[in-house]
Amino acid sequence: MPRKTIDMTGQTFGALTIVGPAHKVRTHQHWRCRCDCGNERIARRDALVTGQVQGCVICDPPSIRRGLRSKRDTCEVAAP
Repeated sequence: MPRKTIDMTGQTFGALTIVGPAHKVRTHQHWRCRCDCGNERIARRDALVTGQVQGCVICDPPSIRRGLRSKRDTCEVAAP
């Protein structure tokens, strides 16, 4: 039986605030997040909860150096 997706909209992890669900890949839920700087990023739930991802790709460069950035991670500049 598949697990129910818990709505994490509005929760904050580091500089990221979850805006809403993005997509699901197999069992991994991805969330659309907005950084304090205004950029948006899509990140996996487990990476947010464990603290591996705490900001957008620009504001959290250590996540790139640690090799935690996946092909699906994106960083988009929000429209003013």
